[in-house]
Amino acid sequence: ALIIKEIYDDFIESMDSVDTEMGLLEKTTALWKLSKVALNPPSQVRNFVSNMVLLQLSGIPMRKMPGYFIETLKQMRAKTGEAYNIARRNGIGASTFSSQEMNLLQNEFLKIESNKETGYFVKMREMAEAIARYASDFYGKTEALGKIMKITHELEKGTSPTDAVIEANKWLFDYSLVPEPVNVLRKLPIGIPFLTFYYKAFPRMVETAIKTPWRFAPYVALNMGMAALFKESNDLDDDDVEKLRSVLP
Repeated sequence: ALIIKEIYDDFIESMDSVDTEMGLLEKTTALWKLSKVALNPPSQVRNFVSNMVLLQLSGIPMRKMPGYFIETLKQMRAKTGEAYNIARRNGIGASTFSSQEMNLLQNEFLKIESNKETGYFVKMREMAEAIARYASDFYGKTEALGKIMKITHELEKGTSPTDAVIEANKWLFDYSLVPEPVNVLRKLPIGIPFLTFYYKAFPRMVETAIKTPWRFAPYVALNMGMAALFKESNDLDDDDVEKLRSVLP
């Protein structure tokens, strides 16, 4: 079918405008995520701790985690080792939160438009880009470390390399595999920027609660232990603690 040229031009220009605006919104959200996660030291710590918690819920005994951690660090530094090579061949590192959701700033968002540019602001922009890239890479390496730890654990159990990778992505999440509605909502400021984590984590919590609820025991005990320690160190009883809780914001 033929379309009148003026109508066609108007339609195409409208679509180009929408694409441009959507691209800007996505890049703005990516930068906001970068500031709240990779460039935020407490978030880096929370990411590491939450990964260790997820690994424990996946079935890795706490007593074995230090050994897995040290062994994985050695493999990552040497860039070799059975688990490391399996992870690399299967794209682990390309499916982390850092690579999938924060659009590492080596891409077009803060790209230097011309290598010939000089001046104070250009240098400042280059420095900001380098810092952002380092923070994002560090965040991504933390996630890759956790996945390689899980692969090592699975291999020791006799799991095949393919299934070991599947388990690693299952418990520490493959951020590239999400339905399109989730993909759209996580990119927009008016959506749910960190939706992927909730979407991926909730089924794992339900699975653990149904199949292996005792794996939650350390965290229940920690909660009770911290409360008991607080009461003892401040000479309080249960009623005092409840009164304190009632006045908290």
